[in-house]
Amino acid sequence: MNKDARVVVITPTIGTPELRQAVASVQAQTAPVRHLVVVDGDKFLPAVQQVLADLPAPELMVLPENTGANGFNGHRVYASVPHLVNADYVLFLDEDNWFEPEHVASLLELALQDELDFAYALRKVVSKTGEYLCHDDCESLGKWPAFHGRTHLVDTSCYLFRRQWLIKHCHLWHTDNWHVDRNFFSHSSQLPNVRFACSGHYSLNYRLGSTERSVKQDFFQRGNALMAQKYAGKFPWSQRGSADVATDVVPAEAPRPVYRLEDLILFAGVKQDAYRPDAALLSKADRQTFAVLPPAISEQLQQLQRLLPLEQHQQMLRQLYGRSAIDLKTLIPDLRRAGLVTSGNDLYDKVLSETPTRAGHGAEWVLGIASADRPAMVERLLQSLLPYVSDVTPSPLLVFVDDSRQADHAQRNEAALRAFAADSGLQLVYHNRATRARLVKTLAGRQPELSASLHWLLDPVAHPEDSGTYGLGKNLLSLYASGKKLLMLDDDCLLPPWQGDEVKPGASLSFQTSDFAIYDSFDAAMADARPAGVNPLQAHLDVLGQPLGQVFRQRNAQPEEIALWQGLSAEQIPHLSSAAPVSMTTNTIIGAQNSRRMDMLFTLGQSGERVERYLQGAVGQTEKPQISWRMSERDCIHPQIALLCTTLSGVAVTELPAPCIPVGRSEDLFLGELTRYLTFSAQHYRFAWGLVHQPQPERSWNPWAVQSGGPLDTVFLHRALLRLCESECHLQSPEQRYAYLLTRLQELLLDPDAWMFAEGVRFRTQRCKSLRQNLQDSAHLPHYQAALKRQLADADKALAEVKSELAALRFSWQSEGLALLNALRDWPGIVALCRSQQELLAGLGDES
Repeated sequence: MNKDARVVVITPTIGTPELRQAVASVQAQTAPVRHLVVVDGDKFLPAVQQVLADLPAPELMVLPENTGANGFNGHRVYASVPHLVNADYVLFLDEDNWFEPEHVASLLELALQDELDFAYALRKVVSKTGEYLCHDDCESLGKWPAFHGRTHLVDTSCYLFRRQWLIKHCHLWHTDNWHVDRNFFSHSSQLPNVRFACSGHYSLNYRLGSTERSVKQDFFQRGNALMAQKYAGKFPWSQRGSADVATDVVPAEAPRPVYRLEDLILFAGVKQDAYRPDAALLSKADRQTFAVLPPAISEQLQQLQRLLPLEQHQQMLRQLYGRSAIDLKTLIPDLRRAGLVTSGNDLYDKVLSETPTRAGHGAEWVLGIASADRPAMVERLLQSLLPYVSDVTPSPLLVFVDDSRQADHAQRNEAALRAFAADSGLQLVYHNRATRARLVKTLAGRQPELSASLHWLLDPVAHPEDSGTYGLGKNLLSLYASGKKLLMLDDDCLLPPWQGDEVKPGASLSFQTSDFAIYDSFDAAMADARPAGVNPLQAHLDVLGQPLGQVFRQRNAQPEEIALWQGLSAEQIPHLSSAAPVSMTTNTIIGAQNSRRMDMLFTLGQSGERVERYLQGAVGQTEKPQISWRMSERDCIHPQIALLCTTLSGVAVTELPAPCIPVGRSEDLFLGELTRYLTFSAQHYRFAWGLVHQPQPERSWNPWAVQSGGPLDTVFLHRALLRLCESECHLQSPEQRYAYLLTRLQELLLDPDAWMFAEGVRFRTQRCKSLRQNLQDSAHLPHYQAALKRQLADADKALAEVKSELAALRFSWQSEGLALLNALRDWPGIVALCRSQQELLAGLGDES
């Protein structure tokens, strides 16, 4: 390489007025550079010539037809033209942006000096009319993750490429995806031996408002503020150093370090912080970590100007607060604020090590239950749960979200829970509708920019009084369990678990179908079942987060034995990774078909012939409640569906827990699918034993009858949209997958011909076709046919309703979809906010 390197800038254009400033900025570069302006269709040549009439003419390449329509923009030009130029280095410049005079020189010097494959600059953000607004210190940062979801991006116009490297990879730009620049960096930065660096100069001017998809100024203001807080105002990307050169892959975000107390010092003179005005700020010397301490401790520490060693610090805490567990528990949330005040082995455990308390907000896992106006079922559940939760190790924090509308039901639930907590020794956090509304109001006051999403995701008052809002409760459970294992119990299940006699070690399933298995009585259903002899809570905890190979070994099972039960096909078995962790766990149901129709019923531990004998021998009217084994809807709706919250389910420790849609009938399916989407390489494990599903009593309100708009629950459409995103996304890390989801959701929701809308009709059509085929194949099973006919009638009716009211459904889907998109964008911020407010979550939850 040499400093006489040939450099070319490529700009695709259709002759917008902004092109003039882009061309002028290239002509003003301090380094020699060619500028190839690619006119994207000969019909745009007059407009380009007019815009550039008073400038020295750049080189023009006129394409015979437009290649940027239908979402391609300049992508095809960037994918092809690098093959056609004779140059050593190539830069891209969108026609609405422009370079600072030193842009090319600074990037070229860096690339030559460090022998890089590509280098990139940082951005200044300008208005549509060109006025400076701010620096971009929150998104286009390359190897440093953006503020939203920790994804990585380099703006297309920020790059300088070594051409011989670029022509091997520029085909990635040949796509109509709006997020192509994000995907390109994700791919190229992880190539073996790739070398790239950031110049540290804000030498690209990035214009807002050029398209409807452009983010607004407040996006950067909010992001910059969060990044300034995260990095204490000292941004590593803005100063070039040796660490800027990467020789392998984009480094994963470093885990949060654990500091010893003696490594922390107190910065005096801090008047207030974001959480509590009367608290002092505790910070690591490099200002990378901070936490809030109560004033009583701060005053004594200020006298020393340094935190004491752990033993002396413990002594001081006990002098201030006494030795009793309750006083120490009052102190702990302050010490644990944001999870950043720790000793080498976690101050929380050390301080409480001499106290008798069993569990608390430092518990390693959370047991969450949500219910609404079914106190009798809650009482039966708690009674059956007591011996199992008392025997499990370690003990959980119990969080109960009560969605009861009737005051006497809520009071009855709370009384039963407090008695249960006293008997089990667990710490209880109880939330009713009033405490949740108050909690959301308080959180929104502390971070107003998240207010709309906080209310939509968590506040029952923000939704119609008669709507089914179980998703709200499960979102709150996820926030309590952030960074911990979470087990969720439905209020309509009973322990102990049961299993069929034919179930082998490894939980294989010998017969699996979407057909009905009808029994005339509970006794008949249980004839071939026996208690499983396991603690279901412990079983879920032992599997969550474990490598799949270890789970197989513990159960003495071969992958072929367990694959059918796990819903895997023979083709998928060779691709199983023994190192893949288990991210979710569920189990079957043995339950009653009653007021809430169960569409998908499965038979556990029975061969096909035995199923037919049961069906033929079934007596009685099929209209009355029937008993049957039931698994998830996974195999009937889509082979990739994951179901959470079916009697008992578990979620492994994740950095970013998945939220679910707050209103609708399929919140458990959406939550399961989003969890599985984010944990791309992880497995969803199912236990072969089932929990008893209690018959549901009548309620004064029926959440299953309340739709969020239109004839079909729009939650289903969003689940299908999520599956579409998953089929397209090949990224690995949860952060990158989350960012991809946000970008793709926005595209689909704004697309008038979105695939998602038609999918609702397609699904209903396929459902009717499948039922008719089952009717034809089961002429010798009259009881089975009677059930199928009822389902087919319901499916035909639903299909007719969908087809006749498409406009109403589409409006509901799009309006709720935009609310969902905004909520997903804010969710990482909500998680971070709640992690920093543990004492608030605990305090409000205990108020009735």
